[in-house]
Amino acid sequence: MHTSNHTSTLADCVRDEPMKALAITLGAGIVIGLLPRSVIRAALSLAGPSLVYLGVTKVRDFCASQDADIL
Repeated sequence: MHTSNHTSTLADCVRDEPMKALAITLGAGIVIGLLPRSVIRAALSLAGPSLVYLGVTKVRDFCASQDADIL
């Protein structure tokens, strides 16, 4: 997965349809605003360990690819 490709696709979408991007952003903000704080807190508490796990997996894959390049 290449972040730069996703970022450029998102930038192109916003550039081509700014009103649609604004509507999506406002809609997401309203939905998040309507959620109870306990739901938001629970989602954030689950996001931390998930990001750590993804980071460790990425480092492991990177180290494995570096070992393969050396051999």
